Amino acid sequence: MKKIETKYLILGNSTAAISCVESIRSLDKEGSVSMVAAEKERAYSKPLISYLLCGSITPKQMYYRPRDFYENNRINALLGSEAMKIDAAHYMVTTATGEEITFERLLIATGGRPILPDIPGIRSEGVFTFFTWKDAENVRKFIQRRKVNHAVVVGGGLIGVKTLEALLKLGVKTDVVEKAPRILATILDDEAGRIVDKRLADDGVEIHCGTTVSKILAVDDLTYGVRLDNNREIECEMVVFAIGVRPDTRLAEEAGIKTGKGIIVSNRMETSFPGIYAAGDVTQSYDLTTGVARNIALFPSAYRQGKVAGINMAGGNMEYPGGIVMNSVSVCGLPIISVGDIQGEGMDTEIYSRLDEKSSIYKKVLVKNDRITGVLFVNQVDRVGIYTGMIKSGINVSEIRDMLLTEEFGVLTLPKEYRKYVISGVGIEI
Repeated sequence: MKKIETKYLILGNSTAAISCVESIRSLDKEGSVSMVAAEKERAYSKPLISYLLCGSITPKQMYYRPRDFYENNRINALLGSEAMKIDAAHYMVTTATGEEITFERLLIATGGRPILPDIPGIRSEGVFTFFTWKDAENVRKFIQRRKVNHAVVVGGGLIGVKTLEALLKLGVKTDVVEKAPRILATILDDEAGRIVDKRLADDGVEIHCGTTVSKILAVDDLTYGVRLDNNREIECEMVVFAIGVRPDTRLAEEAGIKTGKGIIVSNRMETSFPGIYAAGDVTQSYDLTTGVARNIALFPSAYRQGKVAGINMAGGNMEYPGGIVMNSVSVCGLPIISVGDIQGEGMDTEIYSRLDEKSSIYKKVLVKNDRITGVLFVNQVDRVGIYTGMIKSGINVSEIRDMLLTEEFGVLTLPKEYRKYVISGVGIEI
């Protein structure tokens, strides 16, 4: 067992982890920093793996920090060395490659792990998840080797839709199976869902909603189709599961760190154990629009949480103000942005919407207690940044509610006390 002593230990190597390191180094230039991560690749952008798969970007464009980032920040980077146990009482972590690392401050930024159902045939050749760079490589190689013509994507969320787009660009006919009544169920309403369904149908995509895959059909462990729980069968050579990502809280739970739907953290990103912090997709943190703690697995939230954690780990004082759910996706060239609560449950929510069927333009703004709580824009997404800033700031819109979806809406229509805030740039950050 190789013993390592470090002041700061980071578990993970994605957005929150990198942000944390940069924040530590902004205050502490000398303290030793070690990093443990299961993937061998240096920091890359996971949202780009679908673009890598279809060839829209090169491998070099995947990285968001230079190759010498670890050296310049004096990080002892143990990449490809997965953490296996956190001993919170003795401030120690053991790894799969035989390291025993003692620390003064720890960040858990282990992100999430894709959900794979326990169904017959799930281990057959031709069945994949789509979450990492390695997943994208495996899918691309399989398509080339088997000359895949037809695929099934299980899951119609953001990862499923991006996977679908990549496969279509590769010329692979693709069906989508989604258990919910519509794809992108958490970010679309019925009206937006109909627009998206039409666009996908125009591109030859068949969507199977209200059902899921109950069995992988295979011969000699080679996939040839799927059976749905309504007994329908779809022939295909490849199946990609994108049914969700679960916060990877396993190490924290085993260490006795408090968890819920993610690791529970304070507004300083500290866990229930002093000196142990968590940030990113693995956490359960404050949601500005709902006022409750939840898992918000988004790149901007992970970055900000990592920054707060790093500042506090290095002896500074910073609080995480909370985040809001923000999703931006393009479905076959159809841009969609949703922010906050777009379902609008409750009698006290006012809903303003505008639909242009000919142009496939749909806009929806939700207001509660004179404050905007959510927006959903399809195929015309300019000015969303202004609405987002208003949600974050809780601006009273009682005097301008009739203008919220007019062409005249903009900075000049905003309440006077908010104009300078928006013009300065703070209010339009998304």
